[in-house]
Amino acid sequence: MLHFSKWTRKPYATFCSIGRVIKICVLVDTLTVIASQAKCESLIDSVQTTASIDIDEVVVASDRAQVTFSQLVIPIAISTSDDLAAAPQQNIIDALEYIPSVDIRQRGLLGVQADLSIRGGTADQNAIILNKINITDPQSGHNNFTLPVDIDYASRVEIIEGQTGRATGINALSGAVCFFTPTDSANNIRANLMYGDFGLYKLSASATLNTRNLNNFAAAAVSHSDGYTHNTDFDMRNLFYRGVLFVGKSSINAQMGYADKSFGSNGFYSLSYPDQYEENTSIIASIGIDINVGVKISANVYWRRMTDYYVMVRDNPIFYQNHHLTDVLGANAQAQLTTKLGTTSVGLESRTEKIKSNRLGNA
Repeated sequence: MLHFSKWTRKPYATFCSIGRVIKICVLVDTLTVIASQAKCESLIDSVQTTASIDIDEVVVASDRAQVTFSQLVIPIAISTSDDLAAAPQQNIIDALEYIPSVDIRQRGLLGVQADLSIRGGTADQNAIILNKINITDPQSGHNNFTLPVDIDYASRVEIIEGQTGRATGINALSGAVCFFTPTDSANNIRANLMYGDFGLYKLSASATLNTRNLNNFAAAAVSHSDGYTHNTDFDMRNLFYRGVLFVGKSSINAQMGYADKSFGSNGFYSLSYPDQYEENTSIIASIGIDINVGVKISANVYWRRMTDYYVMVRDNPIFYQNHHLTDVLGANAQAQLTTKLGTTSVGLESRTEKIKSNRLGNA
């Protein structure tokens, strides 16, 4: 053990100036490890595997022509019903937040309103697909998630990254979100109830009824809250039906849906007006046919109506208000032929979008 009263001979040294005695101790320890070569050689390399498991190829249904996952040249994320059930979320919007390339900016609880961004794009640069039907709102990306789809009965979600206009429409500049509802599950009835503070509740129910040639799926959901703070109350209702009729190797499918939201939007668009209020209503309907007679032919006709009512001061609508009525009517058809030389696909789509607005006029 060494004792130091001065660190150096100079009178201004640190330990001299503080007038302390410094003790420095050194502990020496020796550790010897002797490895047995025989035992080392007998260890099993954990990196080596003696068994291989073949995993079934995943079929991507959101493209014009269905392809397997290994054939894709664009990034895509797939979430099944099991993945959605395992994630800690209460609605389909929360589930999307677990996709690495997706950014969700929510306003309010339970997906009252949300903006979707894929790989840095805006909410107006994405396509929203429901069972292969493009239901993207042409007026505002804020309304894209006014859908008759609840997390309780969404069986599959596909996120396509990058420009996908060829497959999903010209407005899919940064990506697309494709929702699918079940049609081939066993007969069942499900119900879910959630209750919380500030008058919060959510009730959803679904039923699947399959016969020999007809698959039916119906669902409904209602939610309400008095608001956890000023002007954050909401009421939401969803209704949905989808049926698939099988005729040999072909099928006819139809779907109808209704969604209604009314909510106080405290500071949603401007902190200067905390008493904003909004009502959204969406109606969708479509019918399609899939024929498989050597050549796979698919055709759909669909319609979507969206009403958007916005008030800047809830108790004084005359101060500033917007009324928007949007109608989308579209049809698409595609054919796919697979031979030894490869797969040939051809498609055609027509879409008409009309907006009536007290601010934007008629377009």
